[in-house]
Amino acid sequence: MVDSTLLAADLISDCHISVTDSRVTGCVIHDHCSVSNNAQLEQVLMFAHSSCSSNCHVSQSVLASDASIAHGECARSVVGPFVGFHHTSLLLATCWVLGRGNIGYGAM
Repeated sequence: MVDSTLLAADLISDCHISVTDSRVTGCVIHDHCSVSNNAQLEQVLMFAHSSCSSNCHVSQSVLASDASIAHGECARSVVGPFVGFHHTSLLLATCWVLGRGNIGYGAM
């Protein structure tokens, strides 16, 4: 099994993707985004300055500017700007367009 893949991703500019331990498939990634530490992304639209790290699983979602996901799972969601998403959290089929939130440990 391959440790990491970068398939069919459109990179806009100045992005950091750690392909040694992350998997990015079918994504559009805008300016100054970061994907690292075993993040798994599938069909994700990431706007400027958003990040995914620390074993997160994100699929079929939109991350607005300055949104951050770490140690959580996010599927079929629109995550607004300035949303912090960390620890063992789960977000499914959510539209959080106004942003400025925090999803913490054990939240579902």
